[in-house]
Amino acid sequence: MTGPSAQALVRALMPRCLLFIVLASFAALAPAHADRESELVRRLTDAKSVAELNAAAAVAKQEGLPRQMIAEARLIFGMTAQDTGLLVSLLPELEAVALDFNAGNSIGGLASVEQFRGLICYVRAMKAMEAKDTDDFRRFITEGFWLFPQQAGLFGDAAAKFQLEENMARWSVDFATPVLVSGGKVTTLASVLGVQKALLLVFWSGASAASDKALLTLQELGNHLKPFGVVVAGLNVDVTDAEATAEKKKAELQIHLPWLVEGKDRTLSRQLEVRGLPRAVLITQQGRVFFHGHPQETALWKALKRVVPAIQPR
Repeated sequence: MTGPSAQALVRALMPRCLLFIVLASFAALAPAHADRESELVRRLTDAKSVAELNAAAAVAKQEGLPRQMIAEARLIFGMTAQDTGLLVSLLPELEAVALDFNAGNSIGGLASVEQFRGLICYVRAMKAMEAKDTDDFRRFITEGFWLFPQQAGLFGDAAAKFQLEENMARWSVDFATPVLVSGGKVTTLASVLGVQKALLLVFWSGASAASDKALLTLQELGNHLKPFGVVVAGLNVDVTDAEATAEKKKAELQIHLPWLVEGKDRTLSRQLEVRGLPRAVLITQQGRVFFHGHPQETALWKALKRVVPAIQPR
């Protein structure tokens, strides 16, 4: 399969990191055959669940779509969903495909087997991260960068995440930490948590468009988690006009959750290394941090289930 694609299917595979562009090359084929192959690839890359992906893969395999295309589609899906379990299960298939890698069959636009092996190293690094194996993580993330330096952002994000998880294991949040309730009253995290099982703090800023988007569903998230004993609270971190910004947003979105403003000393932001916004931090009754990431990451629900096994994603 050679030649440029008639159209490109573009997909961002990781937050803040465009991994690669999903391309399909169909020149030099009969038009009807090209259209059918394009449709098979589209079904694979458009799958919204593992069940849909498996069904599309079964049809693609039956109709003779190259094994590499199907494997890459599964890889794309796993990286998009940040599903480490799925990615690890693909390793034998990915290694087999690497032996006969053909750039002309790459739906991910990969130019060489080295780039493909770089992504395999990324998957192995994710496996090491889950196992908290620092040596293996460093080895695979370094090798992956060497093989596929064009994806430095992907490997750098993974390294930052691994370091953050190591820090999370050491942190202990003091519930006596004072915060301001939107409107000016001083309170503490202990008062916000009460007798509940965990506190999900969502750090946000009025200057962040991404924060605005996340806040649209925050009340819904709070309503969903409340019966399970998890308190959801917003925490504005703006340096200037924080209280006014928080009050305006509260009224605009009709928020009925604990609505907080961080003090000038930025105690929580500094301790919890909050940089990119929005940022959700799940804190247990014991002050342990179980999650630190974007409030829409699927990993949040895994962390919530560690606190309350009965919790299901909304």
